[in-house]
Amino acid sequence: TEIDVCDVSHTKSCPQNCTCYNKIVRCSRTQLTRIPYEEIPIDTEELYLDSNSIENIPLELLNRFIYLVRIDLSYNKLRGIQG
Repeated sequence: TEIDVCDVSHTKSCPQNCTCYNKIVRCSRTQLTRIPYEEIPIDTEELYLDSNSIENIPLELLNRFIYLVRIDLSYNKLRGIQG
């Protein structure tokens, strides 16, 4: 009997109600009140968080995602960077 073994150790997560494809994460219009940076793949290059209710940008977001080249935070309730 042949047994297929699947290595899921490299499976990337995607925040709930978001779509993740080819290093692009789209969380637009998902009623977010905070950025779920713990669930966003580390190699994300584009991050769309527009049209939500996000108030603060965690400092960790700026430090963690070194490949990020585009982030859209338009149409939120931003107050500042939270450290």
